[in-house]
Amino acid sequence: MMRLKRFVLRYNHFSICTNISQFIELVVFVLMGIGLAILVLFNFVTLRLLHAFPFIVWCFFPGVSVTVVLPIQVTFPRFVKLTQDEDMLVHRMKLTGDLFRNRFIEKRVKGFRPHRVNVGLPGYALFSFNESTKITLLYYYDIILNNTINLIVAVP
Repeated sequence: MMRLKRFVLRYNHFSICTNISQFIELVVFVLMGIGLAILVLFNFVTLRLLHAFPFIVWCFFPGVSVTVVLPIQVTFPRFVKLTQDEDMLVHRMKLTGDLFRNRFIEKRVKGFRPHRVNVGLPGYALFSFNESTKITLLYYYDIILNNTINLIVAVP
């Protein structure tokens, strides 16, 4: 019984984390969009305008690029891990739910579904963070690199 209580408390913790998911969806969507624009612009300035600014001023641009990449690189795997942990927890709860005699608790455990943290506008999910979308981060960096190269080639 103590084990089930621990499962239910942990599931409730995940529920609280994902209850604000509509807000998180919008924030992640906007931050990834702004990050894309800032990274492309600052990479362009870093690569193209090396001799246009004094070196001290020029050092600001690579620093901002790295500062924008770090939160993306840190938070993306955290959201994926949150989804994986909840999937594992729900699976384990459903396996151990059959062992309990209380019908109410058994029905409650069988009704648990994994929550997802999505990216997109509220109500319209572009993708959710899970194991199969880890490659999305590489596509994101690919878009940044392609747009930076296009901007370098296009601006004389």
